[in-house]
Amino acid sequence: MKLKINIQNKQIQGLSLTPQLQQAIKLLELSNIDLRTFVDRELEKNPLLNESYLDDSENAEESIQTDSGLNNKIREREISQNLLSSPTQNRKSTTKEGVYLEIFENSVPNKSLREHLSEQLMMSSFTPTENIITHYLIGIVDDAGYLTEDTEYISRKLGVLEKLTLDTLAKSQSFEPTGVFSRSLKECLTLQLQEKKMITRDIRIFLDNLDLIAENKYAEFTRISGIDNEKIKSIIDLIKTLNPKPGIVFSKDIIQTIIPDVIIEKKINGRYYSTINNESIPKVTINKSYGDLVKGSTLKDKEKKYITNCLMDAKWLIKSIKQRASTLTKVSNEIILQQKDFLDQGVEYLKPLNLKTIADKVEMHESTISRITSNKYIQTPRGVYQLKYFFDFGVSSLTESKMVSSESVKYYIKNLIKNETKCDRLSDDKLVDLLKKYDINIARRTVAKYRESLNIPSSMKRKHII
Repeated sequence: MKLKINIQNKQIQGLSLTPQLQQAIKLLELSNIDLRTFVDRELEKNPLLNESYLDDSENAEESIQTDSGLNNKIREREISQNLLSSPTQNRKSTTKEGVYLEIFENSVPNKSLREHLSEQLMMSSFTPTENIITHYLIGIVDDAGYLTEDTEYISRKLGVLEKLTLDTLAKSQSFEPTGVFSRSLKECLTLQLQEKKMITRDIRIFLDNLDLIAENKYAEFTRISGIDNEKIKSIIDLIKTLNPKPGIVFSKDIIQTIIPDVIIEKKINGRYYSTINNESIPKVTINKSYGDLVKGSTLKDKEKKYITNCLMDAKWLIKSIKQRASTLTKVSNEIILQQKDFLDQGVEYLKPLNLKTIADKVEMHESTISRITSNKYIQTPRGVYQLKYFFDFGVSSLTESKMVSSESVKYYIKNLIKNETKCDRLSDDKLVDLLKKYDINIARRTVAKYRESLNIPSSMKRKHII
């Protein structure tokens, strides 16, 4: 058989993802905050895109004028918002007291823990060598205020005797906040108790056996120390008044506020309605003054092509944002219908739900439902939840052809343990029997798995909790 190479033309059908289609799919997964960031980048790249500041009732297309007209309108809107929204920030006080207050506010910036310690070091009367050692110690404390290296390693690295390092460390531990530069939790608590002059024999024994207390081995601790349960409880109450992480108050970590993508409200008629939270989503429009340049004859072919491509990208972006909002609305409305009992009565009535159920109802693919519910939060009368929270697998019940949500099972387990008595701690086997009263039929190992996910210790460990 002779082999040879031939060139043939073949026509086949296939699906190819264009860059525009890839962008539309990507927008489905973005939260409102991420979408805002994405649109801001597009506004910088595409000269045909404008961010509209007009109300929804106004016609955006008819409002687009020349660049100068639009900028004036934006500027007027910004000025009116600045004057009306926050008078304490935008209207500076001209009184003498106001000037002093402003100077004081500007002179007290937020400090990090290292900045706070460095200021105390500058005011101390340390020797030059102690200064160098303490400066190094400041550089290796973590956010909680603990040292991250042992003194032997520090001494070798700095080329000094370990005794000098220990003496300098003892001096540095007088810095505020009390407990900083500690090498262990025991040392941190000891420093704070010493400052309060509350160190006793029983407390020293307690601190020497923190590992037993952490493991709830109170009986063994009592046998070793001779301290009764009443005294142990009073020491624990005292320890709770201390700060195990003294440096954390200087942390500059920003707490991210959750901004819901969908808001559900219950109207007077008892029905639930969902609305897309558009406050963080910019209203994007097309600047016709640039678009009209395509019709002109003064532009070169290359320039016309560039503007034409920008126009197509702008139209596709606007269409993709509208499609995202439409899809999110459909899916959230269907979730409301499926989980109405949860909204009315609480988490114990949360139903098992999967992506396929919603996909069939809204006539979309499961992958689309997965993307549109990713990284999204929904605000309900019962709190703010991730959209994925409502997609919960079920466990079997005593009733045939019925499933119970795993979140509902966790709710019942938590409540049963919460209401148990010290004399009768509920084992996992007992929980299995009690859950049957709620029509829930699960194995002991499943109860143990849910209990551990709730960070609840076993019945044996709970018996030792005072």
